Amino acid sequence: MESLRIKASIVGISIAALVAVCCWFGWGAYQSHQESSQALSAVQASAVLFERQISARDEDGITLAEYSSRASGTLESLDKKAGKLASVDWSHRPADRDVALAFIDGCKAMTRLASARVRLMVEESNAQEAYDRATKELHEASSSEREWKHKRFASASDDL
Repeated sequence: MESLRIKASIVGISIAALVAVCCWFGWGAYQSHQESSQALSAVQASAVLFERQISARDEDGITLAEYSSRASGTLESLDKKAGKLASVDWSHRPADRDVALAFIDGCKAMTRLASARVRLMVEESNAQEAYDRATKELHEASSSEREWKHKRFASASDDL
């Protein structure tokens, strides 16, 4: 009988130890999965923000000020996501965090580039309009000087 109690105690202790070891490794796997999920979530959210910013360029009627405002908002949101990722302790999957942060940095760089390209397109359009006006004025000036002065006076009067 005594032998049976000892065997039962050994089996009970063994099962308890096995459960403790399984819990230990299970908790580590759970934490690892949580960190990977958090990194994946940040990458997905960043991709959505970036895609919305890029698609805003093709919207009808959007002004440069609106586009720039959206770009600033997107950059701010991406900065918040990066700050949130960097502030959390990553003891199991730091490589996932690093990849997510690199992706967010890439999204920020591409957003800045897209914003600069839109601004340059607007400046190019304005420069082309100024060039066209100057060319028209030059062609008008090649007619007689008197006609040119009259047309210039008339256009200045119309602008008032």
